Amino acid sequence: MKVNLELETITPIFMHGADQGKVEIRTASIKGLMRWWFRAFSMGVLWGSNKERQIIKAILEKESNIFGSTERKSKVRIRVENVQLKSKRLNFRIGRGKYLGYGLNLSNSALGSFQLNLILSSELTDCEAECILHTIWGITYLGGIGSRNRRGFGNLKVNKVNNSRLQKMFIFDGNLDTFLSDNLKIAISVYENLYGVSMKRNLTTLPPIACVHPDFLQIKISNRGFRRLESTKDEEGVLDFCGQIFRRFREDVNTRHYRTVRGGKISYSISQNYQEIKKFLASGFKPRSLDYSIFGLPHQYQFSSLNNRKALVKGEKHKRRSSPLAIKIYKHKMNYIPAILLFKSIFLPNGEKLSIVEIDGSSNTVSGIPQPSYVVAQNFVNSFPGRFVEW
Repeated sequence: MKVNLELETITPIFMHGADQGKVEIRTASIKGLMRWWFRAFSMGVLWGSNKERQIIKAILEKESNIFGSTERKSKVRIRVENVQLKSKRLNFRIGRGKYLGYGLNLSNSALGSFQLNLILSSELTDCEAECILHTIWGITYLGGIGSRNRRGFGNLKVNKVNNSRLQKMFIFDGNLDTFLSDNLKIAISVYENLYGVSMKRNLTTLPPIACVHPDFLQIKISNRGFRRLESTKDEEGVLDFCGQIFRRFREDVNTRHYRTVRGGKISYSISQNYQEIKKFLASGFKPRSLDYSIFGLPHQYQFSSLNNRKALVKGEKHKRRSSPLAIKIYKHKMNYIPAILLFKSIFLPNGEKLSIVEIDGSSNTVSGIPQPSYVVAQNFVNSFPGRFVEW
C-alpha cells in the first residue's frame, strides 16, 4: 500500500541535519515521531486494562513488529520528496512570538511544502496499516515536527492525499471541532481493534507517558481566528497572540521590577517562581514548591541584580522533561486558528523531586522540592479563551 501526502508547513520549521544552517525535513525524525504517536494512541486504549509493566510490554511488541527493531525489519518505509521550503526571517514581537521561540535562531527557519510518501508492507494487517496512518494524523493535527513544535512551530496541514478513502481523515474541511472529534474517535476504535480491548473511561491515575485518552488529553480551540502568521502595524499575528497570552500567564503580574538602561529607567515583569530562585542564590533558601516548573524542565534563571548569577531548576535524576502543554496552530484557507493541548501524564517518576543548582561549577544546590502538580497548567488551559473539543 502506498500513500502520498502533500503537506504544507503552516508555521515555521526548525529542523536541521548535519548542516545546522539549512532547514531539512528529516525522515529519521518523522519516523521517530510516528513511533511516539503509536505509543500515545496505544497507551490511550490500554491504560487501566492491566498492570503498567504488561501494558508497556504489549506496546513495545506491537511497535517492534510494525516499525522494526534490532532483530526485525520495519514494515513501514517513508520518503520525503518535492521539498519546496524557503528560508523565512521571523519578525515576531518581543515578548510575544519571540517568547515562544526563545533560544531559537529565528532567522534560520523555513516555510513551504513537501510530499511524504508512505510504503506499507503487504505483511501488515489492515488494522496495523490504519494505525500507522493515524500516527501521521497525530503528527499533523495534534503535534508538529522540529524544534519547539509544542510552542506552535513546525505545524503542518495536509493539502492533498492520493487515496480518496483517506480524504476525511487528512483533509481539514473547516469545521475543526468535528474534524478533530471524529478522527480521534476513529483512531481509538482502530487501536482498540489492534489490541482487542475497549478503552477504559473515567480514569484518574496518571499514565506513565503522554497518551491520547479523553481523561488525559484536553484540546481547547480559540474562538478567534487570524489572517496572519506574523503581526503587522495594523493587525496581530497568531503566534504573537499565543506568545503574549502564555507569557502573561507565566509572569508575576503583581510585581514590577525596574532597571536603568542608558540613563533611563524601564519597568518589566518577572516570571513566577523568580523570587524563590533568587532567595536560593542569595541565602540557600529552599522553596516549598515550584509549581510553574510543570511547563517543562530544565528552567534557567539569571539575575542581573546578583552579578548575573544563574540557576537551573531540574529533576533530581532527570534533567529534562517536555512540557505537557502544546500550543497548536491550524489553518483553513487563509485563516489561522490557535488551540491549546494539555497532555497529562506522570511528570517525574514517583518519589523524584525537584532540585535547584547554581550554574557556575560550584556545589551550591538544594533538592527535595516537591514535583509540580497539574493545577497551574490546568489553570492556564481554563483561562485560554475558547472552547473544549468533546470526544
